[in-house]
Amino acid sequence: MEKLLESGEAVDARDRHLDYMLQIAENRDSRMFGTETQEWFNQMEMEHDNLRAAFEWAGSNHPDKALKLAYALGGFWTVRDHISESRLWCQAILEKTKTISNVDVHRARVYVVLGWMSVTSGEHKAARLAAEQAIPLGRQTKDLTTVTRAYGILALASAFLGDFPTAQQAVTEGESLARARGLRSELAFLLSIRGQMQYFSRGDVARAKAYLDEASRIAREEGFRWASSFLAIGMAHTAAFLGDIEAARAAFRESGEIAARMGNRRIQYSSQSELAHVLRQHGELEEPLGIYKDLLPKWKDLGHRAAVAHELECIAYILLRKEEPERAAILLSAAQEIRRVIDTPRTNYEEDEYEREVAALREMLGEAFDKKWDEGKFLSMEQAIQVASPPSSSPTSKAIHPDNRNHQKH
Repeated sequence: MEKLLESGEAVDARDRHLDYMLQIAENRDSRMFGTETQEWFNQMEMEHDNLRAAFEWAGSNHPDKALKLAYALGGFWTVRDHISESRLWCQAILEKTKTISNVDVHRARVYVVLGWMSVTSGEHKAARLAAEQAIPLGRQTKDLTTVTRAYGILALASAFLGDFPTAQQAVTEGESLARARGLRSELAFLLSIRGQMQYFSRGDVARAKAYLDEASRIAREEGFRWASSFLAIGMAHTAAFLGDIEAARAAFRESGEIAARMGNRRIQYSSQSELAHVLRQHGELEEPLGIYKDLLPKWKDLGHRAAVAHELECIAYILLRKEEPERAAILLSAAQEIRRVIDTPRTNYEEDEYEREVAALREMLGEAFDKKWDEGKFLSMEQAIQVASPPSSSPTSKAIHPDNRNHQKH
């Protein structure tokens, strides 16, 4: 760079570097919810520092190309878990281009990327907002593929937020567009959402299975591996609802194995966590407790604070069954503080369980409840994880020290 600056060739060299990286990123048939190959993912991983350099230059000098690069990398960012970084890039370039003309089609696509990155990191309000920005821009530019994808994200985020009327309308609109335009990957995605909504919001296992079966068939025919891993989770829940725990375990394992081959840690962790939820709901304690404890630092490293909060809650529910109510109260309070900081509520289903468990804890602890709740409120995320899974060589109480409390660290 120093030599290029001395010779006056730096601008031209960086422009050509940007064009080259954009060409590599766009050198495939589809983007997001598509059929990217393992070879392409590996190539993007090797080129990641080059891509960062190109994106930084584009953001300052060629914002239109930065939008194209962000969209082209959406699938890579998703599969290889570069969620936090990608959200920052997308937010920055969307802010920079909001007054630029003739880029609305690209802005709509980047809003979809941002929405998907947000929903996969548990930031459901941000995901819904991004999808709501993408839909009118996509319609205005007649990019109905982007509109279809945005409806899927809007449906998923709204369902997580407990707004089932919005979720139902969005998934219906999206499915209609996907079928009308022959968007097979998008249709598989929307059907998988619809199946999970039927299961979780209505308990309609038969309808859920029908949607998931169709989505699974499409995913297999299209070679859509990401959907296959997501769908296996849905199939596992259906099996668990019918009481076939071993079939559920096998489906969760299949989902994790597909994700591992793709290099996606988020779905691997989700598969394990969902298995733990099923086991806990069927009365198991030790195996799900071990899974939750193992996943806590992994979710933290991935930057998924909503998942950390939920695992802490689930550990607390098990501790209550194991007659450790004081530690349970501390963990539930710490989880609530994490959720407050990131503004991510529990789903309706999770909220029902949470309220029951908190009520049970209040009754069990009596006047001591408020004291333990205050202890948890001021823990950092790292301290809460230590309380949830204390080192065997030291007592749990050492993890909580008044001098170390700092709720800002969440």
